Amino acid sequence: MGWLQTPDFKNPGFDSGDVTDWWVFPYGNDIAWVWEVKRDNGDNYLNISVSQADVALGLIRIGQDLQLSSATGVVFRHRCTGYTALDALEIWVYIVADEPAILYKYKITGEYSWTQTYVDISSYQGRHKLYVEVVYYGKEMEVGFDDIHLVGPGF
Repeated sequence: MGWLQTPDFKNPGFDSGDVTDWWVFPYGNDIAWVWEVKRDNGDNYLNISVSQADVALGLIRIGQDLQLSSATGVVFRHRCTGYTALDALEIWVYIVADEPAILYKYKITGEYSWTQTYVDISSYQGRHKLYVEVVYYGKEMEVGFDDIHLVGPGF
């Protein structure tokens, strides 16, 4: 029960070696999602991949229920290492408050190395579900996430 008092994501860098403390929700018909913790330069990160024989549509969401009282933003690192021309990928930051809201969208158009992103959440206070999501249409993809943290006074 003590983790409820922690003012940040639990296991934000996947240092436990797994997705402990994270909700992982895969959606999509006949899509074989794979999520696993991998290492890059001695650092753990969450790798999400899918490979299909046919073009498929789906999404995978990772998240936690958080107390956002003093949080002004979310920062996280992401990269794409697997991409084909048929793929349409987006990374969304999604919050469930009174009504679900997409706070951030990033259109992936090719492979890229680690990039840090900041998303403003200052208009949300109290306890909310906060997700990072990959929306996918294509044959294959591989996206990594790491160092997902809340920022603001006291963090």
